Parts: sequence; C-alpha cells; structure tokens
Amino acid sequence: MANANNVKQFIKRVCPPPILKRIKTANFAILKYKDRYIGRPVTYFEGAKANDRRTREGLFEKYCNGNGLDIGYGGDILCDNCQGFDL
Repeated sequence: MANANNVKQFIKRVCPPPILKRIKTANFAILKYKDRYIGRPVTYFEGAKANDRRTREGLFEKYCNGNGLDIGYGGDILCDNCQGFDL
C-alpha cells in the first residue's frame, strides 16, 4: 500500500491541476463502468462468516424454504436453493 501512496503523491507533485482533474474524472468513469463490463471481483466467505451462527439459530429452516434470490451475493451464495444477483 505504501507504493500506491508514493505514486499518488508523485502524480500530485508532477501534474498541473487541470491535468490532475482530468485524471480524476477519467479514473471515476473507469471505476464506474468497470464492474459492468469487466465483472466484479468475487469475494468468497464474506457471507459464509456467519453461516455457523445462522445454522445454529435455525435461520435457514425458518426463512429459506423454496427458491430464493440472494441480492448482492458477491460470488458467495447464501444457500443452495438461491439464485445470485449481484448488480
């Protein structure tokens, strides 16, 4: 992470303000559409961190009957009978 900070500081020192503003605008545009065209990075185990607790408390048996939709799943489906929807 230190290298990224050094690069940012170097760019701020070297680039004139109008160029720096355009770089920020271009970077924002790239980040805005990156997930749509390239795909969101899959982050497994974020939802699975609490699966043991959910199983102990009976959440799946109580609320996850039939087919479901896991909105914002990020690559880690809540349970087997769910369809993942991320965007």
